[in-house]
Amino acid sequence: MPNSRSNFQILQSYPSLLPTLLTFLIHLPTINNGIVWDDRAALTLNPDSMATRPFMELFRNDFWGQDITHDDSHKSYRPVAIMSLRLNYLTTGLNPVPIHLCNIIIHTVITYLFTLLTSHVVNTHSTYTKPSTKMYLILAINILFSIHPVHTEPVSCIVGRSDLLSGLFYLSTILIYIRSQLASSLKKAALLFLAVLTGFLSSMSKETGVTCFGILVSIEIIKALTVSKAKAKKSSLPLDLKSCAYNLFRHFKAPSVAVATLIMLAAPLLILKVHLALHQNASLYKWSILENDISLLSSKTHRIMTYGYVHFLYFFKLLYPKNLCYDYGWKCINSVVSILDYRNVITVTFYFFVGKLAYEGATKQNGVYLYSGALTVVPFLPASNLFFPVGTILGERLLYLPSMGFCLGLPVVLFDFGSYVIASLQLKKSSVKVLKLVMFGGIAVIATACIYKSVFRGLEWRDELTLFQSALTVCPSSLKVLNNLATVLINIDKKNAPEAKVHLDKAIGMHPNYPSALFNLGLVHYVMQEEELAVERFEASIAIINYQPKTRAYLAQCLLTIAYKLQKNNQWDLAQEYFGKTLYQSDASINQGCDLPLIFHVRCAVGHELKLPGAENLEYCDIAIRLNDERKANGGDPNEFILTENTHNAAALVLRNLNRFDEAAERYRLGLIANPDCFELLVNAGGLYGDLGYHDEAMQYYSRALQMSPDSPELITNIGWLLELKGHLQPARQHYIKALELLGDYPHPQIVNNLKNVEVRIEQQHNMPIDEVEGPGVGGDVSGQDEL
Repeated sequence: MPNSRSNFQILQSYPSLLPTLLTFLIHLPTINNGIVWDDRAALTLNPDSMATRPFMELFRNDFWGQDITHDDSHKSYRPVAIMSLRLNYLTTGLNPVPIHLCNIIIHTVITYLFTLLTSHVVNTHSTYTKPSTKMYLILAINILFSIHPVHTEPVSCIVGRSDLLSGLFYLSTILIYIRSQLASSLKKAALLFLAVLTGFLSSMSKETGVTCFGILVSIEIIKALTVSKAKAKKSSLPLDLKSCAYNLFRHFKAPSVAVATLIMLAAPLLILKVHLALHQNASLYKWSILENDISLLSSKTHRIMTYGYVHFLYFFKLLYPKNLCYDYGWKCINSVVSILDYRNVITVTFYFFVGKLAYEGATKQNGVYLYSGALTVVPFLPASNLFFPVGTILGERLLYLPSMGFCLGLPVVLFDFGSYVIASLQLKKSSVKVLKLVMFGGIAVIATACIYKSVFRGLEWRDELTLFQSALTVCPSSLKVLNNLATVLINIDKKNAPEAKVHLDKAIGMHPNYPSALFNLGLVHYVMQEEELAVERFEASIAIINYQPKTRAYLAQCLLTIAYKLQKNNQWDLAQEYFGKTLYQSDASINQGCDLPLIFHVRCAVGHELKLPGAENLEYCDIAIRLNDERKANGGDPNEFILTENTHNAAALVLRNLNRFDEAAERYRLGLIANPDCFELLVNAGGLYGDLGYHDEAMQYYSRALQMSPDSPELITNIGWLLELKGHLQPARQHYIKALELLGDYPHPQIVNNLKNVEVRIEQQHNMPIDEVEGPGVGGDVSGQDEL
């Protein structure tokens, strides 16, 4: 007997310890996740998170670092979450490991707090009498919460920090408020103040946190509804409502409760006032078809039917979390635009089921049902689109708080249903044992599947490729998914351009005026060396939205590439026209506030080609290098870095035109430090030293370049010219001939002229026609090099 009691006491600790440990172990693999998707916008591209702005500025900006009073701000005001990310950066930099570890720890603490809440609810407000029944229910509830796959998104991505912090303070508010009801007057006042403070912090972590005050009101209502049966009369809904009203009045007569109620009502108003003060000069953000197409439906009936179906989808994600996706935007969920749509039947059935559970909880005085309903419905209200449209039609992060109510209620509902079935069938004890074993076996299988899904789903957030590929299997017609996957494919390897083009063509086929997809398709064409098509896509994107500094930057780069090709083909007039277009787009991009290093490099290069003031061109090159270094230091997007050796090369060309030869030589040196095998730098450095009369140094650079590109007509010509300057006329002649052979049907007039001049000099030197003069040819290395 003592051993049995001891074992039972040990088992009683499991409802807290086992789920908490499970939570930590299940999500621990996500510690190696990177900085993906929206994480860059919230962290690496947010000056508030990166501490490059004064601390107080973060209280003026939204979650993405934009002034919240701007019309295009999403109005997501979460300063507490930003402060936590800022602290992460200041302590450990951009290393994602400690950031993800922090997320895991917060979620683990939340799981522990949830076990405390469920223990209180089941032990205090349920109608069960057996301690073992309560214990097993608490254990089932907490394990379900710890292994539920819907929690993987807020834990696995850095952006989920706001959901986690909001949940942490949310549960703290509820637990502190419950604790205050058992305290003395003075301690109660202190606890109530602390509850309001944590509730405020919850709402400052994420907007949905403000609903915790609604939970506190719900607690008082539940207390009134679950009045003891000894004092209650016949159990019927009207009588329970009367009892509820009486008990609410009785509770609110107490001064401390009245004060608590006033605070609970005043706190949301205070928070709302702060928000309105920040938004007083701003209009509400208008969601586009890509964010919330349901809000744009012209018929109110269609909006109601579609939102109702979306509510069912939210519930179904909790009930069957098999297919999870980071984005459910257009066209992932088709709108319900007909009263005959079968999905309306699903919606009505779902709401009937919810109403039935609420009725059962109210009439049977089952506080667990009521707590479950409150914890599910109240935090879900901001995401329901009932009061105002939100930018996420369906989002798993929005289920983080409502999942607490779901996990609390589902095991209780299943237990009650199972008890009802067993009682109705009047089975023998042996049959009941078999049935219980079957049920436990089924529960074990489901739990294993949930654990596997949670671990596997967490690993899908490791990088953007796996995240977007998994999303494509769930939402194959989502424009954002198609566009984002194409972007990642092209960034990983340029060889993926054809595959990326397939996804982008599909996206544009569904929505031809999708600027982001047009921009990315322009990049794909550019990578595939289809510059003319790239220009068309970039210009089409700008025609839809004029303010696109980044698109203009890449358009300028594309135009510059076309101009260089035209110049190489001796189409000088057309090349100058494209240089002019490049200058226009680069200036427009800079004037629109583009801070990409690329655009300043392009502006420097095109300024040099158009012979604009050299000092100004040099300044643009220096800005490009500085911005590039800053982005690398701050962990910016690697795909937006430039090759600094190219910019040093452009700066050197500008300096040569300014006759600042020593500085030009230094630029070549710096460029070759960045990339010792940069062909263009080697050639240009050789040209500079050749012009300055340092022929040996020039030949060294040319020799290195020739090993990289032995069939370059320009390089072979330069070597020929250098040999001619050194008096090695016959080797110089052979180099000119080799360069013309490589050019084929498009001989360069300067090379032809060089060949004629060197042949005249050879004839004069030997006093015989050139055909009678013998000399060495052009080999794999530089002829005559050994003599220099």
